[in-house]
Order: sequence, then C-alpha cells, then structure tokens
Amino acid sequence: MDLRLLIPFRRDAKLAQMATPERRRIFYVLFIGYFVALVLSFTILPGPWVWFVLVGVFLTLTILGNYWAKADAAGDTRR
Repeated sequence: MDLRLLIPFRRDAKLAQMATPERRRIFYVLFIGYFVALVLSFTILPGPWVWFVLVGVFLTLTILGNYWAKADAAGDTRR
C-alpha cells in the first residue's frame, strides 16, 4: 500500500476529486454527510457514532482523492 494515499489535503487529490462529474457527485454526497454529522455532533444526538461517521468520511475522501490522483497521473482513463 502506498502511504501517500493517507496524506490529506493534497492539491492533486483535490483536482482529481473534481475531474469528472461522477467524482464530483461522490465528493459532494460524502461531504454533505460529513457536514450533517458535524452539525449533529453539536446539536441533537451527540453520541459516539457521530465521531465514527466523521472519521470514516474524512478517511474515505482522503483515500479516494489520492487514489484518483494516482490513477490520473498514471494515465488510467477508466476511472
């Protein structure tokens, strides 16, 4: 496993997340889920499940963005 996949906030990862309409859709759906869980953590139902959702969505966005960036750099156009 390439450890660069776990580095968040890379510029090429952000560009890869917005490269196609499908990727943008996936990014925005996950980000909305992250935002809703964050709001719920400060308002109603602040249970431990909220933190699992926050960490899970953050890791998913980080790994997917870096994976797509790696695939784009390699010239793989199937994704």
